[in-house]
Amino acid sequence: MENQISRIDLRGSSCRERLWSHRALDAVRIANDYAAVIEGQRSGNIQIASYGSASFARARLTGVKTDAFANDINADGSTGYYSMFFVKASSPYKSVDQLKGKNLGLVDPNSTSGNNVPRFELDKMGISDADTYFGKVVFTGSHENALLALSQGTVDVAANQWTSDDDSTLAQM
Repeated sequence: MENQISRIDLRGSSCRERLWSHRALDAVRIANDYAAVIEGQRSGNIQIASYGSASFARARLTGVKTDAFANDINADGSTGYYSMFFVKASSPYKSVDQLKGKNLGLVDPNSTSGNNVPRFELDKMGISDADTYFGKVVFTGSHENALLALSQGTVDVAANQWTSDDDSTLAQM
């Protein structure tokens, strides 16, 4: 299968749909977390994967032989995203100071926007240990689950990626 397709235009539809239509993939599976993707590539069971910056770096640093060949393009044509803390609009919380002792939902230990950047930004605010600052810190397993945990009241604040009001995890849900 290698080099059978030299270029696939992935703009305008989901990557999965385009790759299937070009017969570039035999099977598509959704992994439970970034660690599963990393281990799947290491073992040779996964040939193509979608990584964020942190999980890609972790894969490379731990010996996975993988190369970046594509980047997400946002609806407005830009690349990249922001890491944000979300609270319910109806909540009284307006600052991180007000969240001390509350429950924090993170995405995955290998998530850039859902773990690494939030912890880095908290550290810059003088909060070097999120696990002691917040009442409980939980990994929700996905960007969608972090927002669901927030909407259901399981957590009081959730870290997640954001691009724009109409192009983010929240908008896709």
